[in-house]
Amino acid sequence: MPATTTSIGLRALQDRQVAFIDLSCRRCDTCRDGGPLWCPVRDGDRELGLVAPAALAEQLRDALLCAAGIDEALPRTFDPAPVLITGATARAVALFTHAGVEPIIADIPESEVRARLAERHESGRAGLVIATDDLRQAVKAVRRGSTVVGAPGAALPSVTEVVQREVAIVVPRSIDALVERVTGVRWDAAIAALHTEDAA
Repeated sequence: MPATTTSIGLRALQDRQVAFIDLSCRRCDTCRDGGPLWCPVRDGDRELGLVAPAALAEQLRDALLCAAGIDEALPRTFDPAPVLITGATARAVALFTHAGVEPIIADIPESEVRARLAERHESGRAGLVIATDDLRQAVKAVRRGSTVVGAPGAALPSVTEVVQREVAIVVPRSIDALVERVTGVRWDAAIAALHTEDAA
């Protein structure tokens, strides 16, 4: 994902580490309307208290954006919402979700995914699907009339696919509340999970 897509910036530190920076200005109409992630000015410089290895920065940024998208989408989905997460950063996204959300990670065998979804809903499809890299597959996995969350830069479905399945696609508008939730143990666990995946 291009670094300029959202207002989440990175600052290089020593030892191949980076700090996550909020570049939003907090003054423009977009920021005042609750969408600082999409600030067009981007002249802010607020450190978020999140530091990570530079090699994992893009994956962690995607995970933050997807988790923020879950926060945005949950109020409009079924409660409790079967959550299916796909993509390379799925485990990190799962660590960032609310305590009450029990996500299913889609890199497990398809038969197991279907069985676990069927335990939660008779349709065998998810009420909320989060895709870090391919929204087209997410649209196929969600129930008709439900919600898909995608990170900026994820491959988009066609208009026909979205209309036929009556799917709402949600993108995050802010990560403010999320940052407070993930700082510390969850952040460290997400880094460890991504390290494990890279080593596999």
